[in-house]
Amino acid sequence: MRTEVKILENNYAEIEKKNAQNDDSLWKRFVDRPEVYKPFGIIVMLSVIQQFSGMSVLRAYVVKIFDEVFNPGKKNSVSVLSHSNDTLGGNATAVNCASVDGSGSGSTSAEAYVSAVVIGIVRLLASLLLSKLFKLYRRRSLYFTSMLLTVTALSGFATCNLLLDFGVAGSLSPVAEDALRWSSLVSACMLVFAVQMGVQCLPSLLSGELFPTDARAALKGFTRCFATLLLMVCLKSYPLLEASLNLYGTFYLFAGIIVAAFPLVYLLLPETKDLSLETIQRYFTSATTTFYVDLDDKHENSVSQRNSDTKTSKDSNTDQEPKPREAKSTHL
Repeated sequence: MRTEVKILENNYAEIEKKNAQNDDSLWKRFVDRPEVYKPFGIIVMLSVIQQFSGMSVLRAYVVKIFDEVFNPGKKNSVSVLSHSNDTLGGNATAVNCASVDGSGSGSTSAEAYVSAVVIGIVRLLASLLLSKLFKLYRRRSLYFTSMLLTVTALSGFATCNLLLDFGVAGSLSPVAEDALRWSSLVSACMLVFAVQMGVQCLPSLLSGELFPTDARAALKGFTRCFATLLLMVCLKSYPLLEASLNLYGTFYLFAGIIVAAFPLVYLLLPETKDLSLETIQRYFTSATTTFYVDLDDKHENSVSQRNSDTKTSKDSNTDQEPKPREAKSTHL
């Protein structure tokens, strides 16, 4: 019985030792291997672009955003109440929202829900089309095209809302304001389609291709955790950004982040289409040149060279030997 207990204790000690070695080896694999930390940095960079592309904010606040676009009186009423509350010391809370709302009611506009449905349909169609595009085009081409279209869509959406804010002040006609409101919806649909081409989906796809096999599970968990934290930061910071920069300023900021990240993506993002996992891992390792020498061939060449030198020396000695004199015959 004591022997069995001793064996179990030894096995438990060996298991703990192996677990400690595995923990150390995981950190060593991350630090010492460029095929581990280089893909990790690339995926983290793509995750930052993914979360600050405006798609996460648009997906979470789509009804609120387009309610402000199609119902600007509600945004004005909120600002009026805030100003009155600050002026009267908090005694303006009894003001009826419907009385200061331009539409005469405090409910969400129907156009906001229609916009949410249209954006959902566009996102579904873009996802179905993306499965076909990944088989036809290269990863880098799709991602750069997605970035360019995303910047264009973000700038267009922000410009429409900027002009709408000036239009509410009286600079634009009602017809032009309606056209700008629907143009902002078109820009939002273009944004949904553009990010689905690469900015939104490619980080998850590349995390399964760039990471080596022995560290893929742990690294995918780390990158997914980091992307989730970025999503929380982006969603929680949007109301603060909108309050300080307005709606158009926030989306201009998103466009600027993508433009600033474009050189990094151009320099660091590898092409993985139609490449094996071994080839992708060798892409991140430093290139080494190995020279091979055939020792048998070298030995044969040295022997033949010595034989040739010996033969040459013999021939030279033969040429330098004096020729025997010929005996002269005397005729009597």
